[in-house]
Amino acid sequence: MKTFRMVFAWLTIFLFVSICWTQTKDEIINQYLEVTGRKDDLKGVNTIFIKRSVYNSDKGTTNYHTSYHKRPNRSRYERNTSNEQITILAYDGKKAWRGSLDTTTNSNTNVKDIPQDSPLFKGANFDNNFDGKFIDYAKKGIPAEFLGKETIDYKEMYRLKMVWEDGQIVEYYFDVSTGLIWKHYFLFKSSVFKNR
Repeated sequence: MKTFRMVFAWLTIFLFVSICWTQTKDEIINQYLEVTGRKDDLKGVNTIFIKRSVYNSDKGTTNYHTSYHKRPNRSRYERNTSNEQITILAYDGKKAWRGSLDTTTNSNTNVKDIPQDSPLFKGANFDNNFDGKFIDYAKKGIPAEFLGKETIDYKEMYRLKMVWEDGQIVEYYFDVSTGLIWKHYFLFKSSVFKNR
């Protein structure tokens, strides 16, 4: 009888913690969407332009990324890894292609179609990118896992892990006091890139 009570107590604790963490991940994501105004405001936006730089500390290089998105599902990604070459991925809603732009001659080179069943097409996630990963993440099939609280640089952070459709794992750190993303890690098989 004592063993039964002990097992029952552990199952009750496990169930309680699981329910709390499930609610917490949704609360964290909803707080972020509310603070940034993305959930309601983004539905009325038809075009998005994003420009960012990514520093690779292993190589000491910086890549520049530019993304253009237009509803319902048009996308263009540009990655500038050198001063003379820009890699482009594009999707017009029906057909995807990739190529390179030589900035010295302003001409496209190596233009190739991307089959929709290829890993590159699925990894680019052309059809599902306009609203971002957080809006309706469960409906999109993106699992999220609450990993707990941590203190980083004297700030309390919620740590959340998501696995995108292409299998890429991303860990997010949300500032407890503001609800904003403080930093996130993209975990690749070869290395870890950190964006702040």
